[in-house]
Amino acid sequence: MKFSIFAAAILAGLATAAPTAIDTGAATGPARDELDGNELSTASNPNDNNAAVSTLANTRPPDAPDASGPPVGPDTANQLTGPCRPVTFIYARGSTQKGNMGTDIGPSISAALQKKYGAKNVATQGLNYKAALKGNLEKQGCDAAGIATFIADLKSVATKCPKSKVVVGGYSQGAACLHAAFRGSAKGTLSHVVAAVTFGDTRNKQDGGKFPNFPVANSKIFCDPKDPVCNGTIIVGPGHFEYNVDIAPATSFFVAHLGKVKALDEE
Repeated sequence: MKFSIFAAAILAGLATAAPTAIDTGAATGPARDELDGNELSTASNPNDNNAAVSTLANTRPPDAPDASGPPVGPDTANQLTGPCRPVTFIYARGSTQKGNMGTDIGPSISAALQKKYGAKNVATQGLNYKAALKGNLEKQGCDAAGIATFIADLKSVATKCPKSKVVVGGYSQGAACLHAAFRGSAKGTLSHVVAAVTFGDTRNKQDGGKFPNFPVANSKIFCDPKDPVCNGTIIVGPGHFEYNVDIAPATSFFVAHLGKVKALDEE
């Protein structure tokens, strides 16, 4: 009974918290905490995470317009099996989101990178993992198979396409997968990653506002002040639905670290 009452109360709050409109192209909207390793939230971690996990079923923000462009679909991208490209973008969607990219943050960043550098110069790969709710209750906040796949994807790019500049991102449970993959990857593999960004990061507090084994200067964690998951909980607040406003600044962060991009056959 306690579980049902607690979960129902949180879900009722979420029903009124979801935004009705999101501008995916402008960095306007609610103020953001952009964590670079020097800022940490101090909120306490509730004991009843098992009850709260049911709220993560609704963590997908409203779908952004399909601006991903070919050959990346609106919610799925599998380009690691294709030819090497100057830029590789790997993205992990949140719990229950569609495809392997979701239909909002990941595809929108991919589209922006393609527009900046040309579609033929950007390879996009969504993390192929279940993204099931129960993954949030695993030790590292992501299911073991998803972590292993992320590590394998990073290693694949480093081995197969060593000249490709890699940028990675993750939302919600996908952010936890990123943290765990960085923790489990070799230093040489991570040396190919030039920037990493997360949104609604469920491992923000646990990892001290940083990504394991990765430079703070190349890291950006977007945390809405109204999003409790950034404080070490898995209770979802209204801010967990509002990260589309951070697509533009996240893309700019990637571009700043990618620098000048040349076709691989020009090097």
